[in-house]
Amino acid sequence: MTAQGTPVGTCTITAMTYDAWGTKKQHQRNVYLTFRVSAPASTSSITVRADLSAATVTTDTSEGAWNWATAVTLPSLQFTPTSTCAALPSITGRTVAGWNWADSPKVFFSLADSSGSYQGKPSCS
Repeated sequence: MTAQGTPVGTCTITAMTYDAWGTKKQHQRNVYLTFRVSAPASTSSITVRADLSAATVTTDTSEGAWNWATAVTLPSLQFTPTSTCAALPSITGRTVAGWNWADSPKVFFSLADSSGSYQGKPSCS
């Protein structure tokens, strides 16, 4: 999308993976979204809607089960959520504008499932 919200093409999430770590009830995840963009030369942002529970694990050294009921998104330079924390694992948001989708079709952002596993404020409301 352009800064004015005009679509410039279509896009598909081709891969959704995560790395996880943390002690029991204090987990974090880095989520990686890979896109195929119809206008790869575009530097516009991408509007995203995804079910994060469908992400495939890459590495997971965390102890115990992940808790979506208390999960939050953490601030990221590459992705801004527009959905609420309560909506997780479903998420909507937009990627950063100015990204070169032809050379780097992947963005990442972080999640935590406990306020004890991160500092600062979550990026979802």
